[in-house]
Amino acid sequence: YTFDVDALLASLAEVDADELEHAETVYESAKGASPPSKLAAGARHGASGAGGGRDAGEPSLFHYKYDLQGHGGSVYMVRFAPSGQLIASGGFDKTVRVWDIERPARQEEVLCLSDHSLHVSDVAWSSDSTTLVSGSFDHTVKAWSVAQGQLLGTWRVPTGAFVQKVAFQPGMESQVVLVSTTHRQILAYDRREGTMAAPAFALENDCMVNTLCCYHDGVHVLSGDKHGQLKTWDLRMRQAVDTICNGEQGKPVSHIELSLRVDVVERDTVDDGRFVAVNSYDNVLRVYERAHNSGRLEALHALKGHHNKNWPIRSSFYVGKNYHRSRPMQRRLASDVGAGANATSGSAACGVVGGNGAGAALDPMESMGVPQGVPMGPDVAEERGARPVDEGSGRLSVHDTMLLATGSADSRAYIFDVGGARPKLVQRLEGHSDRVHAVSFHPQDPLLATCSADFSIKIWGAKMDRYRGG
Repeated sequence: YTFDVDALLASLAEVDADELEHAETVYESAKGASPPSKLAAGARHGASGAGGGRDAGEPSLFHYKYDLQGHGGSVYMVRFAPSGQLIASGGFDKTVRVWDIERPARQEEVLCLSDHSLHVSDVAWSSDSTTLVSGSFDHTVKAWSVAQGQLLGTWRVPTGAFVQKVAFQPGMESQVVLVSTTHRQILAYDRREGTMAAPAFALENDCMVNTLCCYHDGVHVLSGDKHGQLKTWDLRMRQAVDTICNGEQGKPVSHIELSLRVDVVERDTVDDGRFVAVNSYDNVLRVYERAHNSGRLEALHALKGHHNKNWPIRSSFYVGKNYHRSRPMQRRLASDVGAGANATSGSAACGVVGGNGAGAALDPMESMGVPQGVPMGPDVAEERGARPVDEGSGRLSVHDTMLLATGSADSRAYIFDVGGARPKLVQRLEGHSDRVHAVSFHPQDPLLATCSADFSIKIWGAKMDRYRGG
């Protein structure tokens, strides 16, 4: 596979310096990929013993199951459908591919959708798993019928911006698609207005919008940008209503992931996806919790060990079916945040001059971290701030906890246990032979998909062994 440099250069005619820098980063990511023929032997060798990363004597939690092969270039994105039966992927071969993991072969590509002219940057499923949308560096967003394998329509992003992230707005019957772009905007397209239509509306940011996620209420959207700002937008007001810095000084954001909505019948409550994972370009994966009353993000954990300082890497949550019964999140107390923790206030704390002009409420955010000297997994951040509760060292099943997986530039995927007050690295998955761009957990079962610059997607399953949580 050869990256189409001419097509990329032609697409740069209308972009500014920030967008050009971003395009160069993505191009370098593609250049590092080697053809499958040179990687196959090493990948097979690595997968046969994959699943390391635990201390000696500790059982591995996930094991390698099989590969999904078919992409002719670096695989940039992978996502399970809400039904759990299908997987969608996109990459530098300009295709969107759909895989059926419930067929007997368990390695079957059922669709190859090839209408983009540059690399596919993101894919998103409708809530009923019947429709896909894909975004690309060819300045377009496309909608696809999964059942028919046909293109439903194309929207061209104005101003020649690159598409960074696509998502369906919840509660709108998969009719409204939200798009984050390199041209400082979040765009909304309404499928009922027809394809090729102009955006229904645009949310104006003050810098490149790298990613977004939609809260389950269908009203609020969280975005992450180049200046390290996490902004909450109200789609009814069409403006930002809250802005915080991602870490001290604001660390540029590459991805935001929301935990799945979970109905807890025994407690007659709903976990409305209250945990948020934020990948940053500083080799730190931060975990936030949405405050119950205000919805404001409160810092919980800062996880380290993976590598993504120069690469856009994505993460995914798994919430065990027994988690809310067996191991509820023990939140840190505000009183545990020491006076030495540096609160940030206003956009200037994120390295930005002036506000965004959209009525954003710029309130202080607590500095995140965990106390120095607390024994944790070897690659988990030890930062000042909270004093987590010691949960003991009882053995837990994968179904009893909440896991957070992330890709990494070192060809591994990392899995953290974030279900308690003390986060812990539980496994490094080894088997890929190039950067792991993205990961995706199955919506119900302990299955993980990882995609890589080695042109492959790998499926990992949880062993039934119990592991020692903490």
